[in-house]
Amino acid sequence: MKLAKGIAEIRNARIDSSCANAKGFKVEAGNANVHSVYHVLMPSSKTEKAKIFVVETSYDRIDVEKLSIIGCTSSNNPTNFFFSDGHHTYKYTSADSQLHMNFNNQNIVCDECKVI
Repeated sequence: MKLAKGIAEIRNARIDSSCANAKGFKVEAGNANVHSVYHVLMPSSKTEKAKIFVVETSYDRIDVEKLSIIGCTSSNNPTNFFFSDGHHTYKYTSADSQLHMNFNNQNIVCDECKVI
């Protein structure tokens, strides 16, 4: 739990930094409801006609107070583990010190384009 909280606090600091950088952009009057989001491009499966799906989800801070450990990715390496804040699920991999967020892609598709 201590490692998960430390990772979450570092990610939250990164989000705060990104939000501070975005404050320099001009926003037109009446359009002040601007928020940061993740955009992901996802290909269709091999069994479907070729398409690219645009996936979008919020760029939220991790709720450190609601963290729960889901478990290790394998018993061989307990420092690779899944955790959740009740809103998103994350996987931390220690070998490359990366935090991956589960986007639940199929439920957040906002557009699609045919590939010709």
